[in-house]
Parts: sequence; C-alpha cells; structure tokens
Amino acid sequence: MAQLMNGPNFLCIGAHKAGTTWLQKVLETHPDVFLPMKEIHFFDRDPSYPSSNYLAAPSPFTRLMKKKNRTRNIKIARALAKSILTVNTERFRFFSNFFLTVNDQWYPNLFATKRKYKVKGDITPAYSILREEDVQKIRDMNPGMKIIFIMRNPIYRDWSAARYNITEHGHNVNSIKYFDRDEMILRGDYLRTIEHYSKFFPTDQILYCFFEELVETPHEFYNRLCRFLGIAPCAGTFITKQINKSPIQLFNPTIRLYLASRHLAQLKNLADRFGGYCEGWYQEAKKIIEQGVVERQNILFPKVDQNQ
Repeated sequence: MAQLMNGPNFLCIGAHKAGTTWLQKVLETHPDVFLPMKEIHFFDRDPSYPSSNYLAAPSPFTRLMKKKNRTRNIKIARALAKSILTVNTERFRFFSNFFLTVNDQWYPNLFATKRKYKVKGDITPAYSILREEDVQKIRDMNPGMKIIFIMRNPIYRDWSAARYNITEHGHNVNSIKYFDRDEMILRGDYLRTIEHYSKFFPTDQILYCFFEELVETPHEFYNRLCRFLGIAPCAGTFITKQINKSPIQLFNPTIRLYLASRHLAQLKNLADRFGGYCEGWYQEAKKIIEQGVVERQNILFPKVDQNQ
C-alpha cells in the first residue's frame, strides 16, 4: 500500500475493555482532534479475523443487505442524518464514504477534511489482533503513525469482555470453552501485539499505558496522552465518567483460576518489561493459583477433626 497524503496519524489499538470508549469520548471533544467514529475496522476487515469484518465486502450494496450488519448500518445512517441536521459537512463527508466501494484509497478519504486538524485518529481495539502483514500495511501507509496501546490485567480484561457479551450477544460465559475462542485468546495476548507493532514502529511512536492508570489518575493519564499526540490538554465532560461499563456478574472462581494459569507466563514477561501495574498483575495471578491449589487439596484431602 503506497503512502497516502490523508488518513489518520494515530491509532488506538486496544486493548478491548481497557478504556478505549472513554478515550474516544474524551478525544472527540478536543478541537484539534478529528475522531468522528469509534471502531472503523479497516485493517481487520479480512474475514479470517475474529472481529467485525463489516468492511470485508467492498460493495456497499452487499454490506447493506447483510443481516449481521443491520446494527452498524443503522448507526451509520443515523450519524449521516445527524450530520445533515447539524450542517456538519466534515461528518457528512466521513459517513457518506460508507456508501462507497472500499479500496486502499477509501480509508484515507475518510479523513479528508477542509479544516486542518493537528491529529486525526482511529480507535479500533481489534487492531491489536492484526497479523504482521497487516501491521506492515499500517506502517507503509504512514511510517510516522503513532500507536496507543492501553493494557488491562488480561485476567480481568477477559472476564469484562465476557460480561459485556452477556448483554450484547446473550453468550454463556460460565464455560472455559468460551475463553478458548480465537477472539478471546488473541485479544488477551499482549505480547503478540507488542511484538508485531514494535517490529514496524520505533519505541517513541508507541505509547503503552494502563487501564488502572486511567481509573486512578484520569487527568494525569489524559495529559500524558496529549503530550504523546502533540496537542494541548482540553478535557471534556467525560474525563471522570465511566463509559461502556460491563454488567456486574460474580467472577466464576474456576474460570478465574483458569485465566490466571493461562496468563501467568505472559504476566511475568510484562512485569519484567514494564514493572508497576504489570508486577501487581503477576503477583495477583500467583496468589489466585496458589489459592486454587490449596482449595483443590482441601477437596481431595479434607481436614480430619482432631477431636475424633
């Protein structure tokens, strides 16, 4: 893919359920940022990816006719109608592109604006699961692209995503098999994401940050993000609000133990690399596993009443 003049100059690649919707709400209020829509799903449109694939069909007619696209088609149509009612020509131009044929030029054309914004972005958490060849396409399009990757303890990221899917899709999440699906495995594999993006982008173009940082110190998190993007902080009304919260459901202890065991090696690697929050994740995972081992031993070898 040849380098193109338009297009975004930053991507937020996830992680899913790690504050990306909050980030969208905050940045879209910034006057120097063009960020009209969350989750465009351009680079993961290959049907082999376990994600939206909304743009897999180049033909707009095909996309409109697919039943599974109904929710997204309605969302785009409403956004287009709102842009007409509010006489917002830039948003109208952006959303009208979804009724055109998708090709390599289609994506940068989304970001063609008359006004000169300091930054233009695409927040699509599914970009964290991209294969190397698709990350390379991003680099080829814009070698100066800035990458934002927000990480959350993968044990709780997995469970939060599962809880969200209870409401959205009616999934049964009380089965270990649910967490062995390709989508869950890929979205929780931070080391794979880091390896793929660091191969094509230098360290100073990748911002690694943490969900706990966002929750505990949102203003500091926001200021650090703005410095990375090269814009002045301009906090909107969503700065301290919780967005896109998953429904409350008690964490199944069997699943928690399973996820802690699966992620333990990765958590050790992340702790060695980043310390801080990642060290806390690793130590908690070890405690979960240790507690699970003790509980299993108590079941297999129940304590005998010493008075008997």
